Parts: sequence; structure tokens; C-alpha cells
Amino acid sequence: MNFNLKTSSLSKALYVAKKVVPFRSTLPILDCVLLEMHNNTLSLKATDLEQFVEINIHAEFNGSLETALPFNKLFDIITAIKEETINLNVKESGGLEISTQNGKYTLMGQNPENFPQAPSIEETRKLDISLEDFEGITKNASFAVSRDELKPALSGILFSFYNKEFICVATDGHKLVKIKNKTNENDNQIIIPIKFFNIIESYTLDTKRKTETLISKNHLSFKTDNTIITTRLISEQYPDYESVIPKDNNKRLIVKTEDLLGAVKRTSVLSNKTTKQITLKTQEDRIVVSTEDQESISSGSETIQCEYNEEEIVIAFNSNYLKEVLSHIKTDKVTILLKNSLSASIFLPGKDLNITNSSKTTLLMPIRINTHDV
Repeated sequence: MNFNLKTSSLSKALYVAKKVVPFRSTLPILDCVLLEMHNNTLSLKATDLEQFVEINIHAEFNGSLETALPFNKLFDIITAIKEETINLNVKESGGLEISTQNGKYTLMGQNPENFPQAPSIEETRKLDISLEDFEGITKNASFAVSRDELKPALSGILFSFYNKEFICVATDGHKLVKIKNKTNENDNQIIIPIKFFNIIESYTLDTKRKTETLISKNHLSFKTDNTIITTRLISEQYPDYESVIPKDNNKRLIVKTEDLLGAVKRTSVLSNKTTKQITLKTQEDRIVVSTEDQESISSGSETIQCEYNEEEIVIAFNSNYLKEVLSHIKTDKVTILLKNSLSASIFLPGKDLNITNSSKTTLLMPIRINTHDV
């Protein structure tokens, strides 16, 4: 079967598939992308057995054929070709011949019958979540998801629907993000793997794109005009996150987000390479951000203005975690609710907010102050 296609169309599809193809796999067929051709449509399919993606591209040809090709080789060749129309010739043996203006490349395929099929999702219903919702969750909560494979429940984002409101929670045990929004969804609770959000991230740039999200007992399917992304839901019990969010942090500090983030970035350069400890000392209308590393005989300190008139608190954080938290707060000012040096701190976007009326709550656990690093 012989047909022409623009490299840009194929490259875009391969970039989406790349987010699904496993980096390492014990099943060689998972290292492949399945190409199916029928009814003037070229379908690219990829899977890691947990996520399945299908991208459809219009192409002019007659007949039907399918083949499974080594993904990395196909990706490297296509993305290295400048924008032009190329010729794809799928052999009856399953191999693919790619012809460009100046070259010709041949790939051997595998038996497409060995390629896993996407699960048949039954008893689905539409989930009332917009693409804008997914965009906000991806940008504001995904950084807090755990990468620890021994904690499967924390390797996804919790969606809890209750009383015409949905709450999204992500945590790795050191930091926690809770986002609230309105919905018409019925009461329900699901955990969506973080990899799903990594896949759909490329679609959040176009929030006008028509989408549909379907859910069943074990799967979630996200559909656009030319793409279907299906993920297996995490069937684990999510920890009781409300029990770790302090309700009695009564010391309020308000500071310009960029001022604090900048001070943390500069002083953390000199922090201990193991502990990453950085210390905040709250004083009347100012914060002293400091660090000291006796191993490298280095230290740094910076004072910034803030709104604060409570008793002095000295609290230490992992500077990497603190930078992550602050860099995901997009308001001019941030409100920090404190209790003492050993209790979790609450970060709210903006000022004059509390946990009840804020749409986003971020929790950050302190670290015990190491006197050798201050």
C-alpha cells in the first residue's frame, strides 16, 4: 500500500504516542507503534498496557492494511526529516519503506496480531470535566504526585465528586495540593494515573478543541476529534488527606510571591547538597531567608518585606520542595498560614484567604532544623 503524507502530521501523532510507549519493556511488541490503514484514515496506536492512545490522520489511499513498527526508529527518522510530503509504502510482509526527496528508509515490522488491543469499555457515562479543568489540574497539581512505585495510590490524582463540587488532591507525603471547583457530576471518587495527564498535556494548549471524557468502573477515556486516550484507573484506597491538613494554623504571613521565590532560589544555591535545608525566620514585617553549609563552608541570607505581626517562628524546608510550591502559585502575593516550626505550613494563592474560601490549598511539611546547616 502506497500513500503520501506530510511529515508534520505524522510527527505530531508520534510525539503523542511517545508519551505512552514504555522506556523499557519485557514485551518487544510494546516497543512498537501499530499502524492501521482503512477508509482514508491512518491510525497510530501505542500502549504500555495501562494507557492506550489512538491518533487518526487523514490520508488518501485505497484498501486496508496494518503493521507494527519499531517506535523509536520510526520516531527518530520522521522527526529528523524537514517539513515535506513523504511517501509511505507498507509492504505485504509488514515492513515500511519511507521515501523522501533525497532518501529512502526501510523498517521491518512485527506481527500486528500480537499488538494488545485497547480494553472494551462498557457501561460508560460522560464525566463532567472540561479541558480547562484538566489544564488547571495538570499545571497546578501534577508536581505533587508521588513517583514512588511502592505507593500506587499516590501515583495519581484523586478526583472526589461531592455535593456539586469536585476536589482534586495530589501528594507525595512531603507536599500536598488540593484544588476545588464546581461541577454537575454525581457523587463519586476516582484516582487517575499521572501518566494520563502527561499524555493530554499537549491538548491543553487548545482549550477550544471539542472533547469528551467517558468513565467506567475501571477505565477513563478522553476523546478529541482525532484522538482517543484510555487509561486504567488506580484501584487503591487514597489516604485520608484531610487529616493531615492543619486547621489551627493561626499565624498569617502575606508576602509577594516573586520576592520569596527569588530569595529562596538565590540562597538555596549554597544549601547543603544532601539536606537542601533552607530556613525562614519570621519577624515583624519581614522574613529572613537563610542557609548555611558547613561542609562547603558557604552560607547565604536575604531579608524581604512581608505582612506579619505575630510571634517569631523559625522553620526549615527542603528548598527544592519550597521552590516547587512557590513556582506553582501564580498570584502576585501568597498567604502562608503557620503554627510552629514542626507543623505543616499552608500556602494559599493571593491574600485575605483561608482554607475554606481558597480554590487551591498547598501544604508543605517542614524538616527538622539541622543546627549544622544553619
